[in-house]
Amino acid sequence: MAVKNLALVSTVKQLPGADLERTVAALQIQLERDFEPIWNIQAKLRLFPNVHKIPKGWWPILIVKEIEAGYSSYHTVSNGIPNARISYADQWQLGVSHDMLEMLADPWCNRVVEGKAIKPGERGKVRYLVQICDPCSSPDYAYQIDGVTVSDFCTPDFFSDRPAEKYSFTGAAKKPLEILKGGYLSWIDPRTNHWWQKNWWGAKPEYRDLGAASESTTASLTDTPLADESKPPKKRMRRVPMQIVSLREDFLLVQRAENSEARKADRIIQELIARFGTIE
Repeated sequence: MAVKNLALVSTVKQLPGADLERTVAALQIQLERDFEPIWNIQAKLRLFPNVHKIPKGWWPILIVKEIEAGYSSYHTVSNGIPNARISYADQWQLGVSHDMLEMLADPWCNRVVEGKAIKPGERGKVRYLVQICDPCSSPDYAYQIDGVTVSDFCTPDFFSDRPAEKYSFTGAAKKPLEILKGGYLSWIDPRTNHWWQKNWWGAKPEYRDLGAASESTTASLTDTPLADESKPPKKRMRRVPMQIVSLREDFLLVQRAENSEARKADRIIQELIARFGTIE
């Protein structure tokens, strides 16, 4: 099993180094003790002072002052390199944990698994996007490791229809495909080629038709057995438009940064790519 190397870098000057070191130590415990036994993925997280110190082949997680309006954090792929951006806010540690785990489970933003349709009145199978922290993304379901708040995450059994001991690490999810308050789940219906989302951001859960998927999006999605690690596509993949990153009510598609801090983070990513190349 290849070890995934993750590099945490803060571009926020007022963020104390001691807080970063404490966060990295707690997240490494989460990776080794909690995540690896369930998802069979090994990863190492290390703190770096800036992006120029990151070794070739490591995946960057950048903490920035703020990112696009409406976002708390997200992970994506830039020129073949999985990466994440975290907004420096009250819940920044939770954001790092959330997107770190999702990036490991679905580094190329194209991992789906077939499962039973959950929309009322629908029958048959749909293809769920494997974003393992979204259904239980609310801080209400987070847990603590040495004083650091980390994200709950779904188990592979969450996407199945079989009985299991746990459907999320903390046990907050009690059954397959259960969206907890504050969370959401996205899928593509192969019969209509439309993306759908079930979210619980208001008083009760609701379903949203997010529109038709493009041909390139559909072609880039890969059904991956959940017992295996997600592998990169043989050919360079276009960014999947339906990579869901919003942690607030409004559903937004991933787009290039519009504010100065997000543009700065994008330049850092591009500098990293120019310096170390891409992962093929």
